[in-house]
Amino acid sequence: MNSMNLRRLLFLSSLMFWGNSIQPFIITQSDITNGLIINESGLWQLGESVTFSDQYGIVVNVPDVILDLSGYTIDGLQKGNVAIQIMSNNCHLFNGTLKNCVGTAIEIIKTSGVSISKIYIDYCTSGLLILASDYTSIASSSIIGAQESSILIKDSPYTSLEQITVTNGSNEGIAIIGNSGETILNQIQISKCTGQGIIIGSDAVILKAIIIFLITGDGVVMSGNDLQMSSASISLNNGNGCRISGLNTMLQQCNFGINGKDGILLESTAANTEITGGQSSGNSAIGINNLGANSNKAHYVDARLNKIRDFWRIINTP
Repeated sequence: MNSMNLRRLLFLSSLMFWGNSIQPFIITQSDITNGLIINESGLWQLGESVTFSDQYGIVVNVPDVILDLSGYTIDGLQKGNVAIQIMSNNCHLFNGTLKNCVGTAIEIIKTSGVSISKIYIDYCTSGLLILASDYTSIASSSIIGAQESSILIKDSPYTSLEQITVTNGSNEGIAIIGNSGETILNQIQISKCTGQGIIIGSDAVILKAIIIFLITGDGVVMSGNDLQMSSASISLNNGNGCRISGLNTMLQQCNFGINGKDGILLESTAANTEITGGQSSGNSAIGINNLGANSNKAHYVDARLNKIRDFWRIINTP
């Protein structure tokens, strides 16, 4: 059993334990008005939709907290800064909506083993910050209308994002920077955002089943080393489909179509890139544009109908 599935099993087991043995703490508007600090482990549940206008709506300061929003909403009213801040280990947040925060909807800072699922973030300045944490799991959630980064992961290894939708953002969709190795993105959809779709400035990140379209900038920017992307569909973006500048990047069965610049751009610092299968077609410039080292290779890529040319300086291409 992999670590992500194990964490989910532990999460479900803890839900059953708390739900069957301990009366939950019910959170109402009066608890939130001046900011709620959770200093006791256990199951906490929203009993109604609430608003806040201070620095924080809810701060979790102890481990082993399960925070169930029960389908309700925490609304910052364009005054409150951070809806939920988690600063302790093995905490779980799920099932609700956060909106109208002037800061970040959720901050996860210096923790381990935090999980979030079925959370919907609407029109906050930033969606989600994961900072100096590890083994964080985010699943089945969406972020709409973020003015800055929808998701920022910094110095947070072993993070997993699965079944995440980002749309209508005014900056990049997802940024992974610093020491955030062994992070996995799976089944991610990003659309209609200004800036870049995904920025990877960390080493050893894996992307699977990524869909990116209608982005003002590049679909994916890969500047870290030892990166892998497979089964991606990146199309209809104003910039490049994918821009690579690091070492040892692998693309497998990825499709780049009808982007405003190159389908795949290998910058001068890119080396040991391996592109296998997939397509890079119908782009406004070059299908695969290799400005990097002669160690970059493409095999069995269907590159055609690009407006300037299909390949430039790519070697070992059938």
